[in-house]
Amino acid sequence: MALTAQYAGSTGLFTVGTSLVSKKNRVEFGLLYGRVPRFAGGVNNSLVFKFVYNPFQLKLSDKVLLEPLQGSLFINQNFSKDFGVFWDKKYPKGYYWWNRSPRFHFSISTQISHRLKAKHIEKLTWYMEANTNDLYLSSYLENINSFMPHEIFFLGTGIKVYLK
Repeated sequence: MALTAQYAGSTGLFTVGTSLVSKKNRVEFGLLYGRVPRFAGGVNNSLVFKFVYNPFQLKLSDKVLLEPLQGSLFINQNFSKDFGVFWDKKYPKGYYWWNRSPRFHFSISTQISHRLKAKHIEKLTWYMEANTNDLYLSSYLENINSFMPHEIFFLGTGIKVYLK
């Protein structure tokens, strides 16, 4: 099991959650809660279901592990006055081809971990993540000459505490 705290990255300005981790630390399934406070653009809450895959680990020392490339998929459901689950009735059915919420995200990340000899903590991890969502990716592919690829990505960083 891992506990996560994240800053930014399209899940909220601040996000916290927990995940189940496979025995070899290759797969994680997590549930996170994100929040954008009023001072950062308006109140928004989100619920995120996340799948992370770690294809390999590099052991830098007895205590330090590097996972240079992770892939993940996640679904982010926003809850606020501006992001409901369904479109308002003022829009005819089919007016927008995409769903209002949730958004489906694809991400790549890297993380570095420090193993501990603590009783209940296996390791502490710092990670960075870049992700985009289904709507941004579709808009980019249909308008490839209108903006740069980096304009559709969100960046986030966080820490994880892996429990024994």
